[in-house]
Amino acid sequence: MLHGHTHVPAWTDFGQGNLYLNPGSVSIPKENTAHSYMTMEGSTACWKTMEGACYHQMQL
Repeated sequence: MLHGHTHVPAWTDFGQGNLYLNPGSVSIPKENTAHSYMTMEGSTACWKTMEGACYHQMQL
């Protein structure tokens, strides 16, 4: 499940074989988190800094 709006980044397993992804926020991050965004290229999810560096990646 890919979800936004809360401005709180998440990369969490839940249930059986499910993954909850939230890219956080580029403008108003919450809960003292960094400005960030997420990309999906093919079957690869990549969580990135505002400079474009991928700091968390997973093949889905």
